[in-house]
Amino acid sequence: MCFAVAGEICHNFAPSPLVFVSLMRLLTRLRPLFWPSLAILLAVFALRYGLIEAGRLPADCDGARASTLACTGKWLLVQSFLHQRLGWLALALALAAFTFESRRMALIAWLTALAGLVLYNYDHAGVAAMMSLLVWVRAPARG
Repeated sequence: MCFAVAGEICHNFAPSPLVFVSLMRLLTRLRPLFWPSLAILLAVFALRYGLIEAGRLPADCDGARASTLACTGKWLLVQSFLHQRLGWLALALALAAFTFESRRMALIAWLTALAGLVLYNYDHAGVAAMMSLLVWVRAPARG
């Protein structure tokens, strides 16, 4: 242990090997989340920056265009982040995963929270993401 005074350098400080072991265990438990998370992030970023931000969705969906697939998709997309509905869904799934200690539900909550974080649902989706990761790391692998 080194007790350095202001301006001095502590040369004999090294983290405990237990820190590295704990970090490796954590990364091993999170490894199955990588590919599904990457797929969801790519899809949601393509949706946000390829359609929403680029203005490729129809601007006017009144009259005859109201029943087209593009207008229906735009309505569903707007409804998903209106009043933070996607974030609330992710939070409800994370709470259910936490209550039932279900890793499957935690995975669904995590992926929904990732989509919510990208699609303007920061508040509730952020809490849901952290809660679902806690469940994923702590829950037994029974499902």
